[in-house]
Amino acid sequence: MSGMSASRTLFCLGLCLCIIASREAEFNGFNKGYTSVPVEEILSRSEVITDINLARNSITELQVDDFSRFFSARVIILSDNRISDIPNGVFCETNVSELYLIRTSLDSAPVLGCVGDRLTYLNLDYCQICYITSGTFDGMTSC
Repeated sequence: MSGMSASRTLFCLGLCLCIIASREAEFNGFNKGYTSVPVEEILSRSEVITDINLARNSITELQVDDFSRFFSARVIILSDNRISDIPNGVFCETNVSELYLIRTSLDSAPVLGCVGDRLTYLNLDYCQICYITSGTFDGMTSC
């Protein structure tokens, strides 16, 4: 049993799918002074992160791969940041169904086509949206 702890033993007979239960959790980065998405800090958690709360920080930009390793993220809160642009595809690797971008510095609606089939709630309240590009809501359906 090299590489396995004595307290955990998995037995498989024939073809099987072994699932090790994990805890789901929120990453609470609310008002922590972040200037960018703390990818490594979020990844250091042992739980499966389903909610990422980065509201009320000093984040000004997102990198296209900031959320690429958070496959289980269903709720992403980026409200009250100074984000002025959201790169195409930044949320594609997530399972996001709720996205909060309240009081950001966005002046154009983000293109969210790659999450359109999963996204059930998008909040852009208090943003100064004055421009919507073609394809912004591709893949999305009305409720």
